[in-house]
Amino acid sequence: MEKKNPPTRLKQGKIILSAFLGCLCALQGSPATAGIAYTGLNASEYYFQDSAASLQFTQASISFSMASQAQTDFDSVTLTTPLGAATSYAYRPRLVSNGTYSAGITGGVQSGSDATAAMAQMNAAFPFGTYTIEAANSSTGARQTARLDYDFNHWPTVPGGLGEIAIPAMSASSYATLQGVNATVQHSLNFNSFVADGIPLSPGEVTPSVRVAIYKEDGSPVYVSAPMPMTTTSLLLPANTLAGNTKYQYVLQFSNLDHCGGALNCGTGNPVGFYRNFITSTLGQFTTGPINGSVTSLTLQGGTANNPTPLTHQGEIGQLNGTIGGVGSMAFYEFYWQGGLFRANSVLTDADPQAIFEFALLDAIGVELDKLALNAADNFTGDLQRFLNPGTYRVGLRSVTEFDPAYVITFDTPIRGNAVPEPGTAALAALAAAIMALARRRRTAPARG
Repeated sequence: MEKKNPPTRLKQGKIILSAFLGCLCALQGSPATAGIAYTGLNASEYYFQDSAASLQFTQASISFSMASQAQTDFDSVTLTTPLGAATSYAYRPRLVSNGTYSAGITGGVQSGSDATAAMAQMNAAFPFGTYTIEAANSSTGARQTARLDYDFNHWPTVPGGLGEIAIPAMSASSYATLQGVNATVQHSLNFNSFVADGIPLSPGEVTPSVRVAIYKEDGSPVYVSAPMPMTTTSLLLPANTLAGNTKYQYVLQFSNLDHCGGALNCGTGNPVGFYRNFITSTLGQFTTGPINGSVTSLTLQGGTANNPTPLTHQGEIGQLNGTIGGVGSMAFYEFYWQGGLFRANSVLTDADPQAIFEFALLDAIGVELDKLALNAADNFTGDLQRFLNPGTYRVGLRSVTEFDPAYVITFDTPIRGNAVPEPGTAALAALAAAIMALARRRRTAPARG
């Protein structure tokens, strides 16, 4: 597989920034006597996934921000660190989605190959403690002060990992699926999960979430998911979200948002809401496969393993949709495979948490070649992968419990619906077989005396 290089810091920063703008405006501003709506801190670690199992640390960052009720409330901000160092900055906010005006104050980025060392350098520049943020308006004389407590880094952590930082990563199968993915059908993207590390403020709360975003090479977004619970381990990428033969970058983000705001008082003498967002993010790259205009998604009920539904649709089929239910129920399809690596994914939706299903691949006479169980432990999704010779095969699902969910079977390389190869393919196969038979006869023929 071609080794992919991490994006440059400039391009990476642009993508990450666009991915996390939602975090900057997620906290609703609390009423203030002057104009500060809320203040914020972002601490981030970034990684790059260059294969199914390889993750490289790229950089760490810390940044501070402030939002005002109106764009003209203030024109400067002074940040005082826990060590007493005070620095003033121009304040030029822009409108964000919650109706306030937000701008970054200051921050820094540390690149390297060691995450612990890079973040230690960041915390040397921005130490733990209480930061004071004073906003001023040189024309009106208005001033307001807010406080933000940066006690320690509340990173997303590995479930049961004794505080180990959780690094987002696509599963091996999902990473492989994205390389040359068929964009005309939906795909299940699978990844790891995390647990929140942090003590809720009093009053306040911790809001952990997962997000997935996909961008073009120029940084323009084509897909950004809504925030999902930290236990989420899969996402269905809708069909036709991506274009064919196009390079993309994905961002998988774990966010541990620690905040107070609204009508709550965020500590004694500090009526201004604030958030502290601790983020680990992983970037990856992929290129979609070519789009054939004849690739189709079919809604068609399958048959039994011994009497599968033949896929008589002419052309290429990228996806099958149907429902399955009842003990012993089956949904199998017969198709022709032209040879090579076969890979298919199945996803069941609205399945009962206690249900169990089997996703299976059979040969032309129904002999089982491969199967795997689908249940709540794997979010009712799984991948079959096997090298197959040209020929007729069967693929489908078995239900071993009394439930009736919907399913989608997606083929990474579209299958041919007709169970008989095209004349040209058949002729080539026959010619190859004839040549092989002739070679075998020559090897076994007795020598002439």
